[in-house]
Amino acid sequence: MPMIAADLSVRREPCARRTPYPVDTVGCLDASYNDICAVFGDAVLPPAGSGDESVAAGVEWVIETAAGQAILFDRDNPFDPQLQSAQPADWHVWGGHSAVLPWIHHVVTGSPQTFASCLAPSITAEELLISYADYLHHRASTLPPGDLLATQLILQRNDMIDVVLHHEQNTGIHCEPPDISPVAGTTLPYTLMPLCEVLGTARRHRARERRDLGRITADQVDTARLLADKAPGAASTTVMVEYGQQPNQAELDAHKATLKAMATALAHGSPTD
Repeated sequence: MPMIAADLSVRREPCARRTPYPVDTVGCLDASYNDICAVFGDAVLPPAGSGDESVAAGVEWVIETAAGQAILFDRDNPFDPQLQSAQPADWHVWGGHSAVLPWIHHVVTGSPQTFASCLAPSITAEELLISYADYLHHRASTLPPGDLLATQLILQRNDMIDVVLHHEQNTGIHCEPPDISPVAGTTLPYTLMPLCEVLGTARRHRARERRDLGRITADQVDTARLLADKAPGAASTTVMVEYGQQPNQAELDAHKATLKAMATALAHGSPTD
């Protein structure tokens, strides 16, 4: 199967589904058949007479990411999307968690920023926030400790952890990261503590700092406001500048754009709670 490594390289392997395979729609992707083939290789069409008449039995890609397995297929023309191979199509993404989306959007479009506007209507604000934090965390895990980009990705992840904790305090709902894919997990070097442990540590520190939380407001508009406030300056990366290190500007621009897109999605009531 195509596998998106944590360094965003794509390994083209024979396509296979894990059992049980994901059947929940977690989002979509606006891209042409040719664009997707250029990244993942040729799509797979199950052999005639397989007996599987589901939509996903059409032309599809089964993709492995650090956040789990995803199935990508053309909703409108699942059995022959190459009829208009150069035209953008409405590709649906099935997965166990929306955290698969930033990976797919980045390798196909060149940035994770579009994933926030392409979530399924049923995805919660908690899944949106943790999906991007998980993506940043695992990307940093492939790089040597002290590497400049690793430092930047961790600082950007910390931006997101701050927003996650703020949202949890407002709503009383924890943002739980997805389980690491058993396939992708064998390729991760685990130079970083698992994200669930990072979150647990951060929650304990925040609880000690703020014992006077007051009442729970359950206001995701407030979370959107915090995301929008962080986007222009991406404050955490200013630490790098203070120490004479220059952030990767392309990565910083993509991070800012992604925060803005997430803020817009939350402020307009999508994803839903």
